[in-house]
This record gives sequence, C-alpha cells and structure tokens, in this order.
Amino acid sequence: EFRRVLFRSEDARTAYRQAVALKPEFSQPYMNLGRLCELLGAREEAVQCYRAAIAANVEPATFTHFLNASEGVITGRAPAAYAKTVFDHFAEHFDARLVDDLGYRVPQILCDCVLGVMTSRALRVLDLGCGTGLCGVRMKDATAQLIGVDVSPAMLAKAREHGLYDRLHEQDISEYLAAAPDGSSDVV
Repeated sequence: EFRRVLFRSEDARTAYRQAVALKPEFSQPYMNLGRLCELLGAREEAVQCYRAAIAANVEPATFTHFLNASEGVITGRAPAAYAKTVFDHFAEHFDARLVDDLGYRVPQILCDCVLGVMTSRALRVLDLGCGTGLCGVRMKDATAQLIGVDVSPAMLAKAREHGLYDRLHEQDISEYLAAAPDGSSDVV
C-alpha cells in the first residue's frame, strides 16, 4: 500500500512541476509542489520551489514564509499576505469544517466568558480576526457597537452575510490597532 501511495506522490510531483512550468504566474502549483516535496523529505526541492515562486513575484510574502519555515528560520509571525491567502481559500468552508466537523468552540467559550463578566450591555466590542463572524453572532445582542477586523476579504464577506457588524475592516490586526484611537473599544 505504501508503494502505491508513494507512486501516486511521484506522479503528483511530476504533474505539479509541469503545472509550474505551464503557468508560472499561478501560486497553487508552487504551493502544492513545495508542500508535497516537504512531505516526501525532498526539502531542497521544496526550497527551490519556494525560491522560484519568489523570483517569479508570485505572492512573495507567502512564499518567503514557506521558505523560512522550510529552512528553519524563525520569524515573529506569519505575514498578513500569508494569512490572507490561507483564509481566503478556506472561507467558503470555514464554519462547516471547524465548527461542524472539528467541534471548534473557541468563539462560543470566549464570548460566554466575556458576556458573563460584562456589567453593561452597551459596550463597544472590537472583534479582532473576526473571520466569518462566529463571535459576532454571539456578541451582537449584548453590544452597542460591534466592529470586525480581518485580513481576509473572503472571510469578511461571510461575516457581512450575518448583517451583525456595524463596521468591518479589511486590515492587518496590528495595523488596525496602531491606527485606532485609544479608548475606542471597551472589549477586544
């Protein structure tokens, strides 16, 4: 069975190499090839793949992140462009995969804790990394103002569908916070 899987992996690697050669401006073939090479233990080919994507100016921040990770370079955080790419691709199925399939309950638990200690129901709430609006669904009725911030436009589109947020901002969290006036939120 392992040989059959390995054989398919080698076929996939060949196909991904061809896809990169045919459409060097597309990011997905580089991602697929690099990640597959890492899984197969072909780290040097993964590094070359990520460098080729950077040289082709294909999502350079994302592929620099992949390159750093494959070379063991520790960075302070993933770049916003990487998070945007990941969550834009994941937005359509985010709630179903995390909440339904994996039982993800962090927004529910977090909001229940916040609601349990709130003394006023007229607070201004800032939902950082609001994603599809899982916290907004639980918090809106208890707030005077609900603002969401996320780097992914696809996630924000899902949050917008709920019609709960007073404002949604497509921005990196650290950039938003740096520009936000002091005291503009009661709960973050």
